Amino acid sequence: MALIKVKGVLRPRDLTELGIHPRNLSLLHQQGVLERTGRGLYTLANGDWTEHHSLAEVAKRVPGCVIGLASALRYHELTDEMPHQVWVFISRKAWKPKVDYPSLAIFRCEPERLFNNTLQVLIEGTEVRITDVPRTITDCFRHRRSIGIDVAILALKEALQRRLCTPAELALVAKKHRAWNTMRPYLEALL
Repeated sequence: MALIKVKGVLRPRDLTELGIHPRNLSLLHQQGVLERTGRGLYTLANGDWTEHHSLAEVAKRVPGCVIGLASALRYHELTDEMPHQVWVFISRKAWKPKVDYPSLAIFRCEPERLFNNTLQVLIEGTEVRITDVPRTITDCFRHRRSIGIDVAILALKEALQRRLCTPAELALVAKKHRAWNTMRPYLEALL
């Protein structure tokens, strides 16, 4: 019980590493102490979860993914919209994950760029890899057809107003991720 209070989300293999039999999870689930949120994922039935709980679940279910785009905008508070899916990047070489809940919007990324400009944050005891502010905005311009150019422009404006990043940082990341030609006119108009 102490372990699940610390980690927030448990998998049977987390218990096996500690020498505890995974059957204990199903027993606690039958008693109503734990809730099964997905195949192989257990959380406290009456836990105090934050609005980012689904990000922690995805980080456990899809190891090696990076949270990005609309989900990262919400995490960095650059938008008021709550996405109905968790938006993730995975490697081009990775298998497509089969996750029933939460719903995923999956985008492919080159393996050598997947972890560039990312943060490792702790959400409810789970380490989650998420894009930083300059990369989040850059990715929004790169994937403007999926997320909408208006969302990308509002995020750019909000980040500059709140001084979450500088125009130079944005330009550097946009050049590295091949979005500079798309972002440049909007950035120049806001400055």
